[in-house]
Amino acid sequence: MKQALLEAYFTDGKNVGDDEVLIEAAMRAGITRSEVEAWLATIDGDAEVRRDIMEAGDLGITAVPTFVIDGKWAIPGAQDVEVFQRALVRMSQRAADAE
Repeated sequence: MKQALLEAYFTDGKNVGDDEVLIEAAMRAGITRSEVEAWLATIDGDAEVRRDIMEAGDLGITAVPTFVIDGKWAIPGAQDVEVFQRALVRMSQRAADAE
């Protein structure tokens, strides 16, 4: 779904806020038209999105992408593999120290 939305927006220049564009993207991701139309006709998902936005604010997330590991560690922006390796090693060391 993410890939379909990114392609729709960045490659095809489509408005991903348009229901028909969302339906097309969802169908590319294997979701049926009727499932998407039914979901779009409700407010299902609103609470989840609002929770995610609040959590992002609580974590101080200001960059996209931001990778959150174990609900505590945030790695902002696109990073090299080495950054993730260092973060995971540091997390492992701190966990071992805490024991």
